[in-house]
Amino acid sequence: MTTTTTTTKRPKAATTKQPTSSKFKLSKRQMRQLQALAKVSEIVVTASEDESEREAILKEFFLNSPKIGSSFKRLIESQREALVKHPTEFSRSLKIRTGSKKELEAFWREENKRKHNTELHTLPRTFGERPVALRGRDFVDELLRFAAITEDPRFSNAVFALAEHGIIDEKTNFTRWQDPSIAKIEAYWNAGLLKNIRDLKNAGISTRRACMETAATYGLRANSFYAAIKQLQLLYSSDGKKGAA
Repeated sequence: MTTTTTTTKRPKAATTKQPTSSKFKLSKRQMRQLQALAKVSEIVVTASEDESEREAILKEFFLNSPKIGSSFKRLIESQREALVKHPTEFSRSLKIRTGSKKELEAFWREENKRKHNTELHTLPRTFGERPVALRGRDFVDELLRFAAITEDPRFSNAVFALAEHGIIDEKTNFTRWQDPSIAKIEAYWNAGLLKNIRDLKNAGISTRRACMETAATYGLRANSFYAAIKQLQLLYSSDGKKGAA
């Protein structure tokens, strides 16, 4: 007598696709149009330094040409002012928008070197930095000792001035005080970076890509391109927390 065995197939475990993070991605058509627009701006700026001549070149060779499609003409027309007035900067911004990670890193290096880290980092510091080894408590003790020895109120007034300006805390230790003029420039600079990131995000770009493009555009000071991206991500995150508070 033969026995037949039946094998039952186990049902496959249901697989759920993990949601992928939204990434900035241009269609092939959009990419081609933006790259072509960048070439148009290069041609315009190479042809002449005069705005009126650039306007004439744009009309004659691009807007009035029967070989150029109507959709691309509309794109050129929409960016006409930038093409005529700021073609070099416009071309660079388009290359950043369509650039790969390696290309963005190259733009960051170039801008970082050219600007040498912006006005904030080239600001002259006449009085230099406070010595790292100098302790606030020792400094205050010395001022109070001189006040007692000389009976000159200017030494004790100096201690009051340090406290009033927030340079020392209640335990007479130095705080993380910053020159107000530098603090204002830094706040202005950060506001510009945050605006650029928000504008890119409003255009449908992910936070990481927005930070990459911003770092490439401004040549943000950092040890590496990826450190610059991280710096911007932290700046954007901390600003969001401030807004939520």
